Amino acid sequence: MGKRGKKRKFSDVWATQTQLGNMFNLSAKEIGQKLNELELRTYSADQHKYIPTQRAINDGFCTSTPLKHGIPFYMWQREKVSLLLQEKFQMVPLSDTDIEHRETALYLIETEKEADEGYDKMYYLFFDTISPEDLPPIIAWSLIEARKNADPVYQRLVDGIAVEDFAIINYQLERLGSSIRLRSNSSAAPTEQSDAPT
Repeated sequence: MGKRGKKRKFSDVWATQTQLGNMFNLSAKEIGQKLNELELRTYSADQHKYIPTQRAINDGFCTSTPLKHGIPFYMWQREKVSLLLQEKFQMVPLSDTDIEHRETALYLIETEKEADEGYDKMYYLFFDTISPEDLPPIIAWSLIEARKNADPVYQRLVDGIAVEDFAIINYQLERLGSSIRLRSNSSAAPTEQSDAPT
């Protein structure tokens, strides 16, 4: 008798709007706008919030998973929505490794903020858990995310990068489609490169 296929966990199939955005390096708000454009989500004047369309629910793009007190909460079918985003907007999902590096970078930024508030020991313990080969892409993601949020951690993050690491981090930034580039001069400040072809 053959082995049965392993049953997938609910969280492997369904994602929150934030998790869905993470798959494409978008915020929950940005992915919400894409869902609106795909007519999978609409504004309900009665509920004063965005909700999935009937089509999204009927076609299996979305499911309701009510919270404890019956408050509606919606999850999105990862594969179906991802394929539709790729088809309609030519969006390319991040690799699992890039998603992991981005999540680590976001955690690093949050940990840096907490270090400013007196959680220094946790910050250094966190840094000790990152493998050296994962550090350049995680730093690249940290730069992108900190810059997105106009985070004061951004300049401290840049100042903490050794000049000899600029090339590999710039490579990761380019690979991730970011126009941020580190340059080696006395200020070691980041520079924006034009996205226009030269």
